[in-house]
Amino acid sequence: MAADPLSVTLLRAAVILAVALALHLLGRRALERVAHAGRLSSNTRFIATAVLKWGLVVIASIAVMQQFGISVHSLWTALSAVFVLVAVGFVALWSVLSNMLCAVFLVLFAPFRIGDRIEVIEIVLNDGTKQGLRGKVTGIDLIYTTLQDDDDSTVRIPNNMLFQRAIRTTSGASTRSLGSDLFEPQASGSRPREAAGTADGVPRTEEE
Repeated sequence: MAADPLSVTLLRAAVILAVALALHLLGRRALERVAHAGRLSSNTRFIATAVLKWGLVVIASIAVMQQFGISVHSLWTALSAVFVLVAVGFVALWSVLSNMLCAVFLVLFAPFRIGDRIEVIEIVLNDGTKQGLRGKVTGIDLIYTTLQDDDDSTVRIPNNMLFQRAIRTTSGASTRSLGSDLFEPQASGSRPREAAGTADGVPRTEEE
């Protein structure tokens, strides 16, 4: 009675895995003996063991897939296509993530605030002066900072662009930012702001 082709294939795959496991055990014991003899450092032994283990895993996986009729060339072509899609998606996602991260920095270090008038310097004129987008900051979200220019037009600037240009604040930004409070030491003789109101209920200003 002829053997079942599937049974033969499974048997071959099991033999391949058993051989790979045996080679891994023999190789690891050989490395341990060499290390105990003082010929290998612990770091070299760790790296050699990892290379042996994953090298055998890759070789055994390819051999088993060939037993089941899976072409390595076709598999590599599919993996290459997946890698390309992942790389393209990462580039697109990184643009969004960079805008979100810059939005956090804008809130943390506050080079400007909502209501300030700013100028994003990006153009050098013939007389050497620089001129760029000007307007009043009307909103900051995770992707864009919104300006309202002198013509009442709405301009949305990606947040990461604000970290690639010089910014001139023409009005506002008179208060300290959260980043300044965290990372800049207070000047000598200065005292922290007092909270509005006292225990007796009488309102007080921040500085008396």
